[in-house]
Amino acid sequence: MATSRKSRALHRKRRGARSRLFLVGIGVLVLALGGGIFALTRSPSSSKQAATTTIPVVSTTSPSTTTPTQTTTPPTTLVSPTSTTLASLPPDDVLVEVYNGTGQTDLATSVAKALSSLGFHINGTGDAASATYTASVIEYEPGNEAGAEAVALHLSGTTRLVEDDSLPAQDEVNLIVGDTYDGVVGT
Repeated sequence: MATSRKSRALHRKRRGARSRLFLVGIGVLVLALGGGIFALTRSPSSSKQAATTTIPVVSTTSPSTTTPTQTTTPPTTLVSPTSTTLASLPPDDVLVEVYNGTGQTDLATSVAKALSSLGFHINGTGDAASATYTASVIEYEPGNEAGAEAVALHLSGTTRLVEDDSLPAQDEVNLIVGDTYDGVVGT
């Protein structure tokens, strides 16, 4: 009888050890799978990457105003900055007014200097009516989409093109720099 008790106790110990070993093995397997999934789905390094710009084209008609306005109209067309179908103008054929749509000090001035170094003609700088622009916005008069695209192709960060028939000059585009602006490309 004493042997039988010892035998059962020994059997329970072995079963408990096997159960713990089994659970540890399962835990290691789950961690390995989780780490593999994480490694496969995480985003690439956050170091400076090649400039990418998403350019939705939005058509709006707004009341006449001398300050740029932010539109809430959803994008109607996405234009890729690497597209070979963009009919943009050379920089020296584009007149740009640059507005700061963020709270960052002197942003419009620094962007204007960078664009000027590429050959764009700068007509002035200033603050936008709002400092809450997330994406940069390029407003252009109907018929001047090529000028807007020329500017957009040199911006890093999300940029929206907005057709606005209330702009005073057809040959000028208004660039409102937003929070996603990440530099001028080609300087």
